[in-house]
Amino acid sequence: MAVPTLLTDLGVRGNWVPTVMLVGQVSEFPALLLLSVLLRRIGAKAVFALGIAAWAFRYCLFAIGSPWPLVLTGLALHGVCHVFLIIVAQLYLDAKCSKDLRATAQNLLSFITLGIGLPLGTLLGGALREASKDGPTRLFAAPAVAAVVLLVLFWTTISFPATLRTPDDTAELPVK
Repeated sequence: MAVPTLLTDLGVRGNWVPTVMLVGQVSEFPALLLLSVLLRRIGAKAVFALGIAAWAFRYCLFAIGSPWPLVLTGLALHGVCHVFLIIVAQLYLDAKCSKDLRATAQNLLSFITLGIGLPLGTLLGGALREASKDGPTRLFAAPAVAAVVLLVLFWTTISFPATLRTPDDTAELPVK
């Protein structure tokens, strides 16, 4: 909710803000194309970690706040952030769950991210925004630091299976 304000502060007229933010959604397509290559080359754990790192980098770019190309780069990182986290998490769940539990696990992931995470993030983001009225630096630095902490915790504590099954269970994707 704070990025539109950042864009407006950078001189983007209000009616152009949604169009500029579309860069984030469009960037999902090339990220999806990269996903299968990266899963095979560096493995699911590293791809997931890249997604977390991209969130941290994205928020750092937003915290800097200008010049305009930095913010645009942060917007474009949305695809990497989203695809490398959400899609890899879904593949991980499919690999860890038996066929009869996959739909339940996917629904639980959706409930946690959208039913709990989204409202909680909105509340915390609103409080952070109120505390950061002086500009974008503190507002975006806090989630950047949180992403770095989560990246370290993820990398040191989570293990992935040796392979991730594809949905048809006839092939496997290597995980390093």
